This record gives sequence, structure tokens and C-alpha cells, in this order.
Amino acid sequence: MSAVLDASRRYDHVVMTSGGITSWATAREVVKEHGAEHTVLLFADTRVESPDLYDFLEQSAAQLGVELVRVQDGRTPWQVFRDKRMIGNSRIAPCSKYLKQVPCRKWLQANTDPATTTVYVGIDWTETHRLPAITRAYQPWTAKAPLCEPPYRDKSDLIAEAKAAGLPTARLYELGFPHNNCGGACVRGGQAQWKRLLEVDPDRFAAEEREEAALRADLGKDVAILRTRTGGVTTPLPLTVLRQRITQGQTDPDDWGGCGCFTEHEETPMTSPRPLAAVPTPPARRTRWTDAELMREEFPPPKWAVPGLLAEGLNLLAGAPKLGKSWFSLGTGAAIANGDPVLGSIEVERGPVLYCALEDTGRRLQRRRRQMLAAGGRAAPLLTLETACPTMTNGGDAVLVEWLEENPHARLVIIDTFEKMRGTDASGSSAYSADYAAAGRFKQLADHYSVPFLLIHHVRKQSAEDWQNLVSGTAGITGAVDATLVLERGRGQADGVLHVTGRDVEEADYAMSFDAHAGAWTKLDGPAADHLVADTRADILRLLREHGPLKPARIAEALGANPGSIRQTCKRMGDAGQLARTTDGTYSAPGGASDSGTTPTLSHLSPLSPQAADQHEQV
Repeated sequence: MSAVLDASRRYDHVVMTSGGITSWATAREVVKEHGAEHTVLLFADTRVESPDLYDFLEQSAAQLGVELVRVQDGRTPWQVFRDKRMIGNSRIAPCSKYLKQVPCRKWLQANTDPATTTVYVGIDWTETHRLPAITRAYQPWTAKAPLCEPPYRDKSDLIAEAKAAGLPTARLYELGFPHNNCGGACVRGGQAQWKRLLEVDPDRFAAEEREEAALRADLGKDVAILRTRTGGVTTPLPLTVLRQRITQGQTDPDDWGGCGCFTEHEETPMTSPRPLAAVPTPPARRTRWTDAELMREEFPPPKWAVPGLLAEGLNLLAGAPKLGKSWFSLGTGAAIANGDPVLGSIEVERGPVLYCALEDTGRRLQRRRRQMLAAGGRAAPLLTLETACPTMTNGGDAVLVEWLEENPHARLVIIDTFEKMRGTDASGSSAYSADYAAAGRFKQLADHYSVPFLLIHHVRKQSAEDWQNLVSGTAGITGAVDATLVLERGRGQADGVLHVTGRDVEEADYAMSFDAHAGAWTKLDGPAADHLVADTRADILRLLREHGPLKPARIAEALGANPGSIRQTCKRMGDAGQLARTTDGTYSAPGGASDSGTTPTLSHLSPLSPQAADQHEQV
């Protein structure tokens, strides 16, 4: 393997390979369509891979008849971490950038022409939400992902196909890992990955444990690859501590992290696909009035699944992977099916709920429900769980119609995820038109049956000033839905922040807490801003909300704290816009608290900011 190829050859098709099964399957599709002559496999070596990965790469390249190129930075992940003075983790992994992205881009710049070269990535149909960001990242090259197109195949199917082609099965797959990277020690992996590594390769676990401990000591900081959350407080979870928890059975079996996509190989869906029923033609409804007629019309109030959050029509909940969207969906569905308070405090009307958990299996859903019941939850006879459903363009709409017809008093339909069920796009349509049409298929059913629908979706990796711009895809998605909810990771005492806006809901933000033991999200009381800051700042905010404007000396006296520290904290909070400050050094809580100590009225859902008096309807 070499880093520079024959300058006389054209490399119009470059497959980015990691040594995983989807990389091989992607290369197979490219060779099938374009031939092997102008195709090359590009592999970035981290120098910490399993020995059999290199054998698999060589054999797969020979089997496909293509050339294999290896590039490398020369460092290992831990050498990069030491150089960058940080420990890689699921949120920031400099090893990905410096050991994979940078060397590959340098090779592309030196050996290909962006005008004629296409880059291929090995993500499959379960990760199509990542494709827009990947496409942008590879510009000016064109980037494609053949496995995101039909026919769709499971990773276990691909492993079987590779074996039938005479290729060996990667050791990590046989040992139960969802990926074949970094010898099973990917820093983006979660507790379950590291637990598996300790079980099957204790020497490798111990080596990673020593590297982490040495760098922690060198940095002089309490940092680690993993994190844990107890009592609403997030703290680092070093591998030495994780080892103890593993022996005590105190790890999260579902936390595999973000390196690869976990696939259950031998599970069957909880429910099999049902016979399809015809989608009824919506009855004619009035769409035109004179102004006088419109003012005389009596429209029924909207039907709420969750008052203030989810109304009839199409709702979208977006959030990052592994943030807890599925727990949110399952908990909300079970609570509504029983008539129990949603998020711990919002009263709802009881009724049937359909939860299409299309990225889960029956066994995983059963484990989650058992965990919820063990923590005090109740069985939910009116909750229907579905794990197998066609796309909306291939009969999925008929499956939803069948359930809605059988449950005329339905309160909510949850589709987890939108991408799994959206279906194929019309040929030649723009990205915006395709997104709008895909969401519109669900909206048509939601409007026809007057039942709230909730689509679970992903967010883009890039940050954005407007949280609505975090939703993955084009504005066609948010434009088609009636309400948009975005769940973000929280700060301070909050595990998450739920942003809400829509046609029938007030725009607001809510602080959220997640109980990993019970698998339950709870909406925190009071203004969310109070929960998104450190303890001292939260105490100052609560004091000022209760007693009105005060000077730092009085605040310190009331809190029994050091006056100098309180003075500096108030100044920093004022600079950050968390407190209002007058010229005489008096501080007050934001939102216009008066000298009398009163605070603006908050909505019953405790939004982040007081509701503006001039609340305009969003259309």
C-alpha cells in the first residue's frame, strides 16, 4: 500500500474505507456500477487497529480487483491527545480529524480532480441523516453513499455476503462489537463498548486505562473519555472507575456510543408487518369563506396530546443521537396511554397511542419497558408498539391508516424515526421540495384524522444561532410541520433543554432532567435559565426573583457567601446577560423585575423566558 499512486492513472471513484463491512459493501457497489479500473480504496491508518483489519483490507481489495492506498499521520490517538492537551471523547475526537480526515484530504488534493472525482462513504440507510453534512464536508468533491439507496440491507446481511465472497469476518464483529475500528477502543464508544472490551480483551482495556490515567495526571484535570450523570450532575467517568462499575453490574447496556451503528443479528420484530389497507380519500372540506362567513364559523378547539407541547397536526422532535429522544418518545407514549402526567407534571387525556420504534427491536423495547416499570411505572394496555413498517411511499401510510381506523379515539402517533419511514423522493425534485413532500405525507394523515403525529428526527452537527436551524435537512421539513421541538444537551443542573415553537403552541424553552435509572424525562419547575447555570448563579437568580433588586453585599449576606466572590459572580452574570444591572450597582433577575419584587408571569409550562405580551401567531 502506498500514499501516492501512478500519476498516469485516473481515479474517478475514491471509496473511503475504514476496514468495516459497510466500507467493503460500498466499494462493491461502486465497482459494480463503474468498474475497478478507475476506483481506489483510501484507508487512513490510526496505527491502533486490530491485526486482522489489515488482512481484511488486503483481501477485500484483491477480491474487488481495486488498488488499496494507505495514508497516515504517523501518530496514534493517544499521541494526538497528548499533543492537543485533551482526552478524546464522544463530543470531541481530535483523532478523527488528524488521523483520518486531514491525511485523506491531503491525498485527494494531490491525486484527484474534484471536477471529475466522486468520493464514496460507507454509511447505510440507518444513517441517512448524516449525508447532508458529509456532502458539505467533502466539497468541492462530490460525495455519495450507495448503501443509503435501495435495496436496503442489514449489517448482518452484508457480513454474510462478504463471507460468501470468501472474505473473513472481522474479529470485532464476531466478538459482538458494532464496528471494526481502533481495536474496539474507539473513544466515541459508550459504556457498553468498553464493557465488551474488558470482557474480551482485558489487556487492551488495561492499556487504554493506563494511557487515560497518565494523561489525566499530566493535565492535572478531572477529565475522561466517558461521562456519567448522578443526581442531575455530570461528572467524568475514568476507565478505572468504569472497571469497578462493570464488576458491580452498574453500566448502561444500551450505551454503545457513536462509533458504528449497533445491529441486533438474531432478533425478530415485536410485530410483523400487517396486511395493507387502502388509504381512504379525505372527504371534501371547506377551504373558502367570505370574511363574514369566516367570522361566523365555529371551529372545534385543537386536540392536544400534551397541552402546550403537542397539538393535533404534525409535530417534529429533533435531537442529537444518544441524547434520549427514544426514551422521551416511549415515556410520553406510555404516559398518554395511561392518562399519567407527561414529563412528570403535565396532565393529559388518556387514549390509544401508536409508537413506531423503527430503529429498535422487540427485545430492546422490552428491556426499556421493564426498566420503566421497575422504577414505578405502570403497564400501558393502550400503547401499541411497532418495530416493522414500510416507508410511506411503499405502503407505510396504509399501515398507519389501519391502526387509526381501529383506534378512533387515538391520542398520538409517534414515528421514530422520520428518516426510516419517509420513503423515496420524486425524481428531479429539489432537496427542499423532497423534504416538504416527505413530511407532507404524514401531515395529510394527521390532518385527516385530527390526531397529533410526532416525527422523531436528527439535528445537524454544526451549531446554529437559531435553534430551528439545527434540524437536519432543509427548511422544507420545518416548513411542513405544525410544530418544531428541538432537544439539546443542557448545562448546569439540567440534562437537556427543550425548545418549542409552532402554529398552535407558544414559543418557549424548558429545562429538562433525565433519570437514567427510571428512563424518564422530567420538566424542571421554574424558569429554565435558573437550571442552566452553576449552583451559585442559580441561588442568586432565585434570590433576586423572590426578593427583587439587591446589591452584591445584600446578596452575599442573604446567601451566607463571601462578598468579594458574590460581587465578581454578579459582574460576570451581568456581562453574560444573566442579570440586569443599574448604574448604582444594583442587580435584578432578567425580564424586567420591578422594585416591588414582582416578576413577570410565566406560562404553566415554565418557559425559559417570560412570554412577550405581543405574541404573534406563526404561520
